[in-house]
Amino acid sequence: MSVRSGQTLSEIAAQLAPQLGDVTLDQTMMALFKANPDAFASGSINRLDAGAELTKPSQALLRSISPAQANEFVAESNAQWQAEQESKAANLATVAPAKSPQVPAQDRLKIGSSIDSSAQELRYAEELLAQERALEQTRARVAELEKNIADLQLLLDQAKGKSQSMPERAPSTGMSAFAPILLTLVLMA
Repeated sequence: MSVRSGQTLSEIAAQLAPQLGDVTLDQTMMALFKANPDAFASGSINRLDAGAELTKPSQALLRSISPAQANEFVAESNAQWQAEQESKAANLATVAPAKSPQVPAQDRLKIGSSIDSSAQELRYAEELLAQERALEQTRARVAELEKNIADLQLLLDQAKGKSQSMPERAPSTGMSAFAPILLTLVLMA
């Protein structure tokens, strides 16, 4: 794989880690560094050469790196890079004239693991699954209610058919007077 300008080791490792099996981002970064030492200027993981051709690390190399060892390696590399940046800033401050205009601080890229983004992706996946389950339960409830309505409509049609075939009687004050109200209450429930 070829390194594009501006691409970082952590970006490449994040793309490659799922293909390598059960390894952490830091393990993938350290394995890429060890498998491609010439791709890094001054031997620093933070100085990946644009245009460098990286080879995929072997499974043996990946297994030889423990997660703790990889975490320590990445943390030390980042601390070293941070110290270099602060040293450069201090050197520039002593060389610069006293009345130079203040330049706003620029954003800095910090190489680190993507544990937070992985946790966030997992949370989103769980949330999506919960929403899909709720949707399925709602659909089942709608189907059940539609069946109940169809059954009640059938009963109503049967009741109308019986009442039309029967001779007319004088209105009574029995339960049949409350049938429409009962039917409405059943439909509302």
